[in-house]
Amino acid sequence: MNWFAYRLPGESGVKTGSSATIIRGIGEAGFAIAPFDRNPDGFITIPEGLTDGIFESEDDSVGSLYAFPAVSTSASKHEKTVIAIKRLIDEGRLRKCVAARVIVREDRIDLHDTFLSLCEAYPEAFVFCFHTSVTGTWIGASPETLLIKKGDSLISMALAGTRPAGTNGEWDKKNIEEQRIVSGFISDKLIENGFMPHPGNTHTYTAGPVEHIRTVFTARDAVSDKDACLHKALKTAFDLSPTPALAGYPRPESMKAIKAYEDFERGYYGGFCGPVTAGGDFSFFVNLRSARILPDRLCVYAGGGIMKDSDPMSEWEETERKAQTCLGRIQTDNRSSNKKQK
Repeated sequence: MNWFAYRLPGESGVKTGSSATIIRGIGEAGFAIAPFDRNPDGFITIPEGLTDGIFESEDDSVGSLYAFPAVSTSASKHEKTVIAIKRLIDEGRLRKCVAARVIVREDRIDLHDTFLSLCEAYPEAFVFCFHTSVTGTWIGASPETLLIKKGDSLISMALAGTRPAGTNGEWDKKNIEEQRIVSGFISDKLIENGFMPHPGNTHTYTAGPVEHIRTVFTARDAVSDKDACLHKALKTAFDLSPTPALAGYPRPESMKAIKAYEDFERGYYGGFCGPVTAGGDFSFFVNLRSARILPDRLCVYAGGGIMKDSDPMSEWEETERKAQTCLGRIQTDNRSSNKKQK
């Protein structure tokens, strides 16, 4: 059975659904899911169907599109990745690239209680949980909007730069430049698709144990035809993902570096997910601060933007803080007996 559950930012109601089938592609009413690597085979929708969520993970180690990571990323491996990316930046081939790592643990997770824990802890996040035979089982609390369509209005977000929550003082140049890259990319993609972006005030936004620099963009579509408007908005979402906040810039070169230096498949981490309504509206959020779940294991994903002045140890510590968004709220099943970290 394929199923989903989500809670929109700032709302209290949880919406769930399940279906015996999935739809290939995105645009039908239901819960849409897209992978990081933009593989067309990975774009799917769980159609609207039964109203009850399932909250059960299955052993998807064979049938899913992306392999479940085997072991945690070591500090030395992550350091080597950061150094390799910085070398590409020094050579002028990249301006920014996101280095991610995984934390793999053996445990039985209570998905229902973990979902409720995330909802309670992060009221302004998009809290999600879903399972299909293609994607596997995922759960997370995302602070980042990719693209929201309501009628002829669009909302997107540049969320980049990271430091511990509650840090005093101004942001440093590295983080400011990182956020500028993301803002410029989002603005350019909106313009390329025929929208005139209107950025709001850039401000500090707290997301659990960390805080970021955030700029919210709004835009309006002059197309009056509902189907044409939906098609145009969906194309914009596909063009935006993954943004430089999850991949880097330029995107093609960044994604090549990620594939070369990370020794695991990101799968749906860094992609997006969210509901599509029968009326043609949607709310897509970036899949981050998330974990992939097997019946006896979990894998938490965390990444950070690497710039010219990045320090490998600081980048490792940043991913530690980000991982706690999900790890700190994991509720284990009482049947669990093996809690070793690999």
